[in-house]
Amino acid sequence: ATLKLNGITAAGGNVTITWAGAAGVKLQSSATLGGAWTDVAGSTGASTVTVPAGNAAAFFRLVK
Repeated sequence: ATLKLNGITAAGGNVTITWAGAAGVKLQSSATLGGAWTDVAGSTGASTVTVPAGNAAAFFRLVK
């Protein structure tokens, strides 16, 4: 199956990211595309996560 983000919305100082959740699929984030990727807490096997919005850029990817 293809891993893809379905939506990114901002509201109330937070950003909500949604995708088709599946076992073992998790969201990762990085400050730069070529930087270190870290797991987003609570995203493994989920289909949505809400993170605080900040002033710095952030990149996200799904991995299995």
